[in-house]
Amino acid sequence: MPVTVHAESGTLYATRWGGTGPQKTGLATATSDATLAGDGDDLLVVYVDRRSDPMQARTSGDGGRTWSQPVMFGVRPAGPPLPTACVYRQQGRLLNVAAWSAQPSESDGPLVIAIHDGTQWLPPVEHGAIRSSGASLHCTENGGAEIVWRDHRQGSTGPNVSLWMARVSHAGALEDERRILTHAFDPSFCRSGDRRWVAHHSAINDAHLAVSDDGLLWNEVDTDGAQAGLQPLDETGKYAAVACVGQIVLATWGDWPTKADADARTDTRRVGAA
Repeated sequence: MPVTVHAESGTLYATRWGGTGPQKTGLATATSDATLAGDGDDLLVVYVDRRSDPMQARTSGDGGRTWSQPVMFGVRPAGPPLPTACVYRQQGRLLNVAAWSAQPSESDGPLVIAIHDGTQWLPPVEHGAIRSSGASLHCTENGGAEIVWRDHRQGSTGPNVSLWMARVSHAGALEDERRILTHAFDPSFCRSGDRRWVAHHSAINDAHLAVSDDGLLWNEVDTDGAQAGLQPLDETGKYAAVACVGQIVLATWGDWPTKADADARTDTRRVGAA
């Protein structure tokens, strides 16, 4: 059964969308930056509690009918943590993975990873050498947990911002860490079999989609081969997201009428999809 999370009148709700209509469960009040992940009936929600400012998580093993008590990971960063999460089974164990940016300001900060190893939440691991600003996790039984993040270690202006990728160990370490795309912001990542997809935007607000069959070599998707040069998803797009199941890939993005509107994040934004 589909489950979504949303904020309504200051309360974070999980909603089950069944044949008898939506069934809402209140999870927390005064929250922000919520994200939802799941594998079958096993669900994970990660969010910020603005009353006491910790990062928190709650889990459900019955498709969102009931939820665990909150688990606190620590103090919320000063900047937006932009959490991401995934849930998967491996060798008979159910693992939960959460990650966020421990931003000391509005710019960037260490990447933090917290893992439930099937029996308990392990202490969060902070990767202090990384200057992250948003990340995207994807987990599969065969591939384990992989993460893509926006990194500022080469600098925070357009050409210096890159996307990096790594495998996440069961202890929260980053393995095979590597830069995969340059001049790229705000990734969304998914994997189907060996094929991986990353949606992102450039500094000039072009929404892009890149694909890789091994996680090493990445190619930008040309949406119109009849035109000269690489054609992105949208020339005025921003905040792209991607989801994939089997051979089906869905990309969405914020679609503004002009680049000036995109820069200003005006209320003229629409939703683009491909």
